Amino acid sequence: MNIGTNGSVESNGSAGVKRRIAGAAVACAAVLAVGGATASAQAQAPTQTSSEASAAAYRCNSGAICVHGYKWVDGHKKYYWAKPYYSCINHGPWTKFHPTYYINNQTRGTVAKFKDKNKNTIQKTGGAYSKGKVRSPGGTYYVKPC
Repeated sequence: MNIGTNGSVESNGSAGVKRRIAGAAVACAAVLAVGGATASAQAQAPTQTSSEASAAAYRCNSGAICVHGYKWVDGHKKYYWAKPYYSCINHGPWTKFHPTYYINNQTRGTVAKFKDKNKNTIQKTGGAYSKGKVRSPGGTYYVKPC
C-alpha cells in the first residue's frame, strides 16, 4: 500500500490489479462537482448548530411538549432531548439541563409555559402545533405543558 502526494491510497489487489482510493477531500469535491447547481445551493444554505439539527430531526409524541437542550459534561456541551412532558404540572426544576428548543405537540392550540426558579412564567410557546427557541436557557427551570 502506498500513499500518494495527493492523499490518495494505492494498493495492489490479489490479482495484481492496482486500485486507487481517493482521499476524503478529493472524494467530497468530486461528489459536489457532480451535483452541479445542487452543490452550490447547499454551500449557500445557512448552517445549523448541533441543537438545531437535533431539534429538526426529532419527532415529538402527540399530546406532549418536548424540550431540547444541553448540559455541560467535562467542559463540552452535550445536546439531548429531555423526555416528553404530558401532565399539567410544573416539570423541573432543571439545574444542570439548559433548554434551547421546544416542540409543542399538545392538543391543538394549547400553550405551554417556561418558568424561572421562582415558578414565574418567563415565556409562552405558540399554540400547538408549534416549534421555537427557548429565550433564556440558563434561566429556565420548569415547563408547564398546559
